[in-house]
Amino acid sequence: MVAKIYKPHELNKVAQLGTTDFKRNEFTGVNLSTFVPQFTKIHYTSIKRTIEQKVGILGTELEHTIMIVVRHNPEFEEMEKVKVANGTEYDIVDVSADDSDNYITYDIITMRKSEKVEGA
Repeated sequence: MVAKIYKPHELNKVAQLGTTDFKRNEFTGVNLSTFVPQFTKIHYTSIKRTIEQKVGILGTELEHTIMIVVRHNPEFEEMEKVKVANGTEYDIVDVSADDSDNYITYDIITMRKSEKVEGA
């Protein structure tokens, strides 16, 4: 299968990739998770699944996920969260890295919208 080559103008959305840190709320004494950006201004585009792909993931842990494409960076595999321009945070479920020897490669990041649990 030949990998798709994305044109620069297709990667027209911006996100941050990062990790999670836990900070203690001084008033309640509860640890709250916070997003810690490691990479800012990562350009990406969304990938749409075909109907066959949507049916194939029904009932799996991938059912309520979305996918984005970014330029390959081996460090992205260590990231836990994605924060898009509107402030929505996503948990990274999987990073499908293209570590081939091709000149231009892309990673597919599968992610699920974060569920904020305040005071947990």
